[in-house]
Amino acid sequence: MMQNLSRTNNPEECGEKAKCPTTMGRHNRLEEVENVINERNMMPDIPNYSLKKNGDFSLNRKRHISSIPKNNSEYWIYPSSQQFYNSLMRKNKDIDKNYIDAVVSIHNEVNEESWKHILKYEYMHKKLGRPFDRHDWYVNRCGTEVKYILDYYNDESINDDKNIYIDVRPAMDSLSNVWDRVRYPFYEFYFKYIKKYELFR
Repeated sequence: MMQNLSRTNNPEECGEKAKCPTTMGRHNRLEEVENVINERNMMPDIPNYSLKKNGDFSLNRKRHISSIPKNNSEYWIYPSSQQFYNSLMRKNKDIDKNYIDAVVSIHNEVNEESWKHILKYEYMHKKLGRPFDRHDWYVNRCGTEVKYILDYYNDESINDDKNIYIDVRPAMDSLSNVWDRVRYPFYEFYFKYIKKYELFR
């Protein structure tokens, strides 16, 4: 739920100057605005103002720039609380507006953490070359054999005597393992930063 824009968080500079719904004309104009597709990400272009049918209240319209690049000069920009709420209402998902700011904050942090994991993979290919060793480990998970792949890299940037970076992930040999790899960044963020489990530090 991010939009590709130039590096600015001023709604007016982004061409998103706030408008009162009453100035939009008839009600069908609101429906038309909600159904506009942003060609940059092929997702609905959610307006950054309070829609009349969602109530008369207004939420925070400030947007934050992510660290995730679109190209050399542009970065993805996270939705404002108002846009996030409008999007949920568009999908007929009921949520207390008092929690929107917290939900948006978690949404943004999870995306940042996911990007860090992607960078780790890319760093591995760019800087480390091929692994000098590889092992396959098998874990008995309540009667189900689960395969893990362990690749060992020589990484001189690590400040210890070993200089070894270990990349561990489930093998892509089952739908369960694929799903684990997709959702792992979200679990790691939750247990590392919210629950603060020692295992994830």
